[in-house]
Formats: sequence, C-alpha cells, structure tokens
Amino acid sequence: MIKMMNKIEQLKLSEDGFTLIEMMIVVAIIAILTAIALPKFNESLAMTNTSRVQADLQSLDTAIAMYKVQNNRAPQDISDLDEYIDVENIKAPTGDVYVNGVLTSNETGENYSLNSDKTNATFMGKTRMEFGKNTSE
Repeated sequence: MIKMMNKIEQLKLSEDGFTLIEMMIVVAIIAILTAIALPKFNESLAMTNTSRVQADLQSLDTAIAMYKVQNNRAPQDISDLDEYIDVENIKAPTGDVYVNGVLTSNETGENYSLNSDKTNATFMGKTRMEFGKNTSE
C-alpha cells in the first residue's frame, strides 16, 4: 500500500504542464481545421439563402397569379398581395446568394419587388429561375 502511495506521489510530482511548443502546435492545428471548414460553411450558408429566395419568389409568384385571377389585373406593388401572403414577414435574406451560378452579395438589404410588367416577383432585379448554382437547365 505504501509503495502505491509513493508511486502516486511520484506521478503527481512529475506532472508538468504543456510546453509552449505543444500549445503552438495545437493552435496551428485548430487554425488549419478552421481554414478548411470556413469556406464550406460559407458555401452552405449561401446555398441556404439561395433556396430561401427561390421559395419566397415562388410563393410571391403564386400570390401574383391569384391576385390577377381575382382582380383581373396585375398588382401594382408587393403590398397589394397582403390578402394572399404575409407580406410583412417575407423578408429577403442578407448575405450571399447564387445568381446564375455566380456568388452575389446582398449586403444592402434589398427586398423583394415586382418586375417591370408586374407579372413576377424579383429579388435584386432577378426572377426565381435566375437563382441557383446551376441555372442553365
């Protein structure tokens, strides 16, 4: 029993902290992993924003079609669609989105609007079909 206690005391006395080199290696490994993961995260976020824009524009286009059927004319503004969709809570995301396969930023906070002939909803001047990574289909 005494031998075991002596061994435990020796282990406690021989325990040292991490050296500066060991800490630097750990920090370097974390930095490398972050450098690898961050671009993938940003791409995933851009794809999420793009999907959201496509879904919102589809909903707005459906509301425009319903408005035209019931009123025999096109809406003049997005706010005219309030009876068909919750216009107050449908806000475009800020950040990056894919437009015609190109990563584009919406840092200005632009929101949804109608195109010039009032037949489709647009975001950043583009219709739903122009959003996505592969829009050549």
